[in-house]
Amino acid sequence: MDEKDLEQLAAEERERAAAEIARMQRELENSHKKIEKSQKKLTEKRINNYFEDLNARKSTVLIVILLIAILAGSYYSLTVYKPKVTYEKAVEFMKDGQYENAKAFFSSLGDYKDASQLAMESDYRRGNYLLATGKYTSAITALSAIPGYKDRDELIADLAGTMVRTLDTGLWHSAFVRSVGTVKATGDNSLGQCNVEDWKDVAEIACGDTFTVARTNGGRVLSTKEVINCGNITEIAAGGDFTAALDVDCNLHFYRNGFEATLPDIKHISADKNILACITVNNDAVVSGAALDLSAFTDLKEIETENGAVYGLKNDGSIVSTNGRMNGQTGIKHIFTCNDTLAAITYENKMITEGAVSEKDIEGAVMLSGNNDHFIMLSDSGHVKYFGASYEGSSRVADWSDVLMTPKKDY
Repeated sequence: MDEKDLEQLAAEERERAAAEIARMQRELENSHKKIEKSQKKLTEKRINNYFEDLNARKSTVLIVILLIAILAGSYYSLTVYKPKVTYEKAVEFMKDGQYENAKAFFSSLGDYKDASQLAMESDYRRGNYLLATGKYTSAITALSAIPGYKDRDELIADLAGTMVRTLDTGLWHSAFVRSVGTVKATGDNSLGQCNVEDWKDVAEIACGDTFTVARTNGGRVLSTKEVINCGNITEIAAGGDFTAALDVDCNLHFYRNGFEATLPDIKHISADKNILACITVNNDAVVSGAALDLSAFTDLKEIETENGAVYGLKNDGSIVSTNGRMNGQTGIKHIFTCNDTLAAITYENKMITEGAVSEKDIEGAVMLSGNNDHFIMLSDSGHVKYFGASYEGSSRVADWSDVLMTPKKDY
């Protein structure tokens, strides 16, 4: 091979080498482009992921902020705004005389400001309003919730002894008048003494040993024992087996097993067993059924009899008695008898007793009635309580409330 052929061959090799180098450069460039493209995609993905994560974090933060705002608003509403509005509304109710609504709103506020105090004030004002308007039964209910508040105890004590008898006990049965004028009785009903469900418009009640009598607002007398035809009656009493009724003209009508009698010039009556005790229009005493010394029974305003004794309260506040019990005691507003006991309320609204029943036994009594071995009382809680011996369910009075309360005449 000559020199020319060698140069030709060298030139061809150079061309192939250049072509190979060019191809390798192209492949390298392509690789670089692929790498850049991959890096770009990776970078874009990282950026997208970053922003997605950032957005997610922003959303979470916004949600948290929103929740915090909602919770803060709820907390403000529950602890600041709502109590404030409720309190202001309760004050408005009280100013408008809507005392029950005021109490409900104040009570719902718990310890907020002076709400608990104003809840009691609502009962107090309602009680005073009801007293002033003569709604004594409802007044007792309102005031029963706030014992010891202001002069609440004195207000209730002032009612004791001033009310017509609307609860009583017989030998073994008990009865009371509801505020709506109907009567409920429990205990021995062997002689129909508890058959009072149909009585209506009742203003006063009295129990004999085995019967029940009532006076209606219209002045009629109802009885489970016998038909009593008299009208314009203002007061009733029942002994062991008799009924006494006093009419508007101060005539006393006496009924015993079909026997009738009338006595004029009587203005107050009390009965127990065989004794009928009366105050005349001259303020003296007349007693039937026992031979008793009544010389000291003058200038009377109240009279009571029980267990063979007669007790009188004079207009000067002193007590006279046929058995010496509390005889000469002064400073007395009203007297009661029950369970072989004389009970009296002083002008300072203190209850004092002499006999089987202690002052503690009848603490808070508003009305009291019974015989010589058991009695019932209306307490300042507005409920009836029974004390002493019981037979045939005569003591089933635990659920009795809403007792009718109307003032006696002359008080």
